[in-house]
Amino acid sequence: MSITNQFQDELRRVFAEAAAAGLGKVTIRAGDLHSRVGGYPGRSHRLTGCCGAMRSVMNESRGDRVLRSPPKGNGASLVVSYVLPRPVLGESAPEAVADLDKAASTPLAAGASRPHVHPEFLVAVEALNEKFEKLSHMSAVKPSALPANAPSKGVYLFSEGARPMYVGRTKNLKQRVGNHCSYGSRENQAVFAFKLAREAAGKPRASYATDGSRAALMMNPAFATVFREAKQRVRRMDLRFVEETDALRQALLEMYVAVVLRTPYNDFDTH
Repeated sequence: MSITNQFQDELRRVFAEAAAAGLGKVTIRAGDLHSRVGGYPGRSHRLTGCCGAMRSVMNESRGDRVLRSPPKGNGASLVVSYVLPRPVLGESAPEAVADLDKAASTPLAAGASRPHVHPEFLVAVEALNEKFEKLSHMSAVKPSALPANAPSKGVYLFSEGARPMYVGRTKNLKQRVGNHCSYGSRENQAVFAFKLAREAAGKPRASYATDGSRAALMMNPAFATVFREAKQRVRRMDLRFVEETDALRQALLEMYVAVVLRTPYNDFDTH
């Protein structure tokens, strides 16, 4: 077995132990890992191989981070934080699932408890805050003045002054923002403005009754005027956005922003 594989095998054992203890992250120091494999210090330190193995299994997109790096890059003081759970090194998918099942059935260490949320979901959620912060601190623009370098796919936020109002996600930012406030947009395109119009007209909740349905409201001249004014109101709002190309992370980020900012015109009802 190669030196790198020896350290990777030991990393696998450390990950399994930490996962069995219900941890969402584990921090590993190169000197400690080396001691588990062959003893440090010793005649043959092999710290280069140890550090190489630690770096080889890192995945920054999952949240892994180097917390401390020696001046020359490799050394006993290298410290890496790994997010759990993680794919089992060098094993096929069925073996990886078996390893996770084994970890889940392992008795907890004294004083430890299993997380109430699956660690894999926690990893996804933790990655959202960086995008949320970027969105929150963006200098606002007007919907009619999107910059030329605006991303196509992402999450956007409408605000009135300091009040967050509505968050959405899209695969075509320019088109979607235009739909929200264009004069000719229908109720199924300008959904935010339609909610504002419903509220102004005293019909805030969707209804399938004839007199309260979307179609009936749009046939009402008075409501059509309120709807047009609502689209103009949206056009005057501040707009912020952040790029997110992955559809799943878009959905999670949309809900994350809605929950954190308590945007009043977002709902996730199904009809």
